[in-house]
Amino acid sequence: MKEQHTFPEDIVKYAETYRKCITILIYDIRGSSYMGIKLHDAVKEQRVKYKFAREMAEVVKRYGGFLLKDTGDGGLVWFAENSESMYNHLYTESVTGRGMKLRYSIFSGAEFNLIPAMDSAKRAILCARDMVQRAEEFIRANFIHYREWFADVAERTLELDGITYALLPPEFKSLFRIGVGIASGIPDRDVVFCANSYGDPDLVGPIIADAHLYSMERQPGRSVVICDLPTLVNFVLNIENFEYVVEKEDFEEYLKAVQSILQKEHMYRFSDQKVLMKPKGIHFLEELNKINALVETRPDELLLDKDGNLFTPDKKKVKLIYEILNL
Repeated sequence: MKEQHTFPEDIVKYAETYRKCITILIYDIRGSSYMGIKLHDAVKEQRVKYKFAREMAEVVKRYGGFLLKDTGDGGLVWFAENSESMYNHLYTESVTGRGMKLRYSIFSGAEFNLIPAMDSAKRAILCARDMVQRAEEFIRANFIHYREWFADVAERTLELDGITYALLPPEFKSLFRIGVGIASGIPDRDVVFCANSYGDPDLVGPIIADAHLYSMERQPGRSVVICDLPTLVNFVLNIENFEYVVEKEDFEEYLKAVQSILQKEHMYRFSDQKVLMKPKGIHFLEELNKINALVETRPDELLLDKDGNLFTPDKKKVKLIYEILNL
């Protein structure tokens, strides 16, 4: 007889809360401030950033995201059941004779309904995966232009994988890598879609700040994607399969290895989606100093209240966060 696994009611309730949700994605272009200082040319800076931002926007549209803001140094996107249809309803786009894309808002103030989706996290994660890949392709395709863009830095011969490149300043090597923060939640409680004081469509809610904070995480010379636990839950609940990262030819040994990693830090491999997710640490939600809000540690114990909030034993409200890597 097949063994039946049961889970505590509060855990089931927590997971079911995020079976459908809204997912926010915020991306930040690395080295943008450095770029502005070194270029010291507003027209050239705008052209370079515009070229990169269009690449990112193409990826967002492929996954039905609503590109709410282009900040110049990044962007804010949201995914929901109606994110693509609402974007197409609220904006009309055109291209000028010079090839510049323009969009016009037809926002009436009545379109505020956010519909949670079963695949919002999946689309955001796959979007982030492709954005990272596209950023790397952008670097390879445009590295030849670095001498023109950054003449004072690139006086020596530039080799993408050569020694000279390795000797360049860290800020230079980080150019056009991105930081991506992804956070998921429930409409009204965690995020609302509304008109801001200027009358433009906008998002308000704590998961906006969470996604922004995660997008600030940095690793030398590479892009970084961080998501929260609700995003992982929504992704896992609505994905066909995933694998624990263990390799054992003998099936019994495999089961023992899986049981072992369940007791400690472990990663999730999603081969079909070509991503790997691993624990990154804890986000202390009520920590005002953002430098101290994210801690790379794994808690021995967490408590879950009736409202689905996670706490440390000393009553500090937290979220678990994860790093997403491309396979």
